[in-house]
Amino acid sequence: MQTNGRTIVAQNWDGERDTTMTIIRLDDIDERPIATIVGYGTHPIVLAHQNRMISPDYPGTVKRTVEEIVVAPACSCRAAPATRSRARR
Repeated sequence: MQTNGRTIVAQNWDGERDTTMTIIRLDDIDERPIATIVGYGTHPIVLAHQNRMISPDYPGTVKRTVEEIVVAPACSCRAAPATRSRARR
């Protein structure tokens, strides 16, 4: 987002977005969960530039929540949204 000639991180409510979340659960032979992969195509900076603390941001929350529900390790993966946008031009 451009403001007064500066590029800042901000929500773009009118912009294109993909709300698809892909979840893959890997089970052992007895159908017990081994791991979970969560894919969500967004930049992991919900806290933006105002945040001066070290944080896992939303991927950390997703990982922790999925691990509590599935009771197995989880990995949060993200796509490259900027690459997706440029491909359409």
